[in-house]
Amino acid sequence: MISAPYPLELAERGLAIDPLNETFWRIALEAESALGLRAAVTGRYEELARVLDERLGLTPSRETRVLYRWLLEQN
Repeated sequence: MISAPYPLELAERGLAIDPLNETFWRIALEAESALGLRAAVTGRYEELARVLDERLGLTPSRETRVLYRWLLEQN
C-alpha cells in the first residue's frame, strides 16, 4: 500500500496527461483509500468505468476491478 496524499497528487497529474492510463487510476484509488475516502474511491472507480466505456467501449481491467473490490473490503 502506498502513503497519501503525495501519490494522489502524482496520479492526478498523470491522469491530466493520460486519462486512459489505468495505472494512474489505481494509484489514485489506493491513495484515496489510504486517506479513508471510501466515497471518493467509489466515485473514482465509477468515473473510470464511464470514461473507458465512453471513449473505448471497455470496462476497467481485471487488475483494477480486483484492486477496487479489495480496497472496499479494507474500509
